[in-house]
Amino acid sequence: MWRKPGIWLALLGILLIAVGATIRFQNPKNISQKAQNIIAEAEANVARINALLAEKEDFLFEANPDDFVRYCDSLGLVGFKFEKGVPQVWNSQDFQLQVVRENSFELIEQNGVYLAVWNRNRGTRSLIIGYNLFGLSFPEITSNEAFNPPLDLFLGSVPVEN
Repeated sequence: MWRKPGIWLALLGILLIAVGATIRFQNPKNISQKAQNIIAEAEANVARINALLAEKEDFLFEANPDDFVRYCDSLGLVGFKFEKGVPQVWNSQDFQLQVVRENSFELIEQNGVYLAVWNRNRGTRSLIIGYNLFGLSFPEITSNEAFNPPLDLFLGSVPVEN
């Protein structure tokens, strides 16, 4: 009976299932500790910035352009001020953010960079405040990686004379 490989394989399968279930129940979402720390840090940053915006919203709407840019830069925020949907002041050209005509919060992704975005409106004025959640940067593109199609793409097999 013990010389049959099917019994050994069945026992090995049951053992592996038991070990896998034990590991899964210890960490039900199967997220590593490092990932949990990153998520907790992002949540803490969103809560911190949300509190700052609640406290400084009047200042941000009334601030002159230099103070607005200085404040956003000092906190590592991306800030845009709009009047009647036309951008008046901004401190970054890295992201394409559009005015939303309601006070809202959203998470967006642009080219692999995740932003927490707060939209605030008062009459004809709008604010967009963004925060790079994970401190990521856009992928760098060097001149070697730029699109340089081979010449035969356009000419096919036509010989080129010098």
